Amino acid sequence: MKKEILTVKGYNTDQVIEEFCLYFGSDAKIVFSNESVRVVVVEKFFFRIKNDVAATVIFELRSQDIMDVHIIVAGGSDMMGFTFGVYKSMIKKICKFFERYGV
Repeated sequence: MKKEILTVKGYNTDQVIEEFCLYFGSDAKIVFSNESVRVVVVEKFFFRIKNDVAATVIFELRSQDIMDVHIIVAGGSDMMGFTFGVYKSMIKKICKFFERYGV
């Protein structure tokens, strides 16, 4: 398991979350939403190790243009416990999305 916390400032938070879901397409699903928190789960199957990796991304909205993004990635290991770097690959992909927002 690996986690990251990022802060996005100066962008419309609703638009960032919508673009995030579009970026990951059918792999991303909003599972919870209220005024100050949005929770998105991203799940991807890796054929190379024949296993799933899942990321829970929690968008904590502080204002209309400031939010904290909590990323937790787990899974992607085989029966022997080898991950082959799959969860690191997933967290890199998610962090790369946020690079366009100066994070």
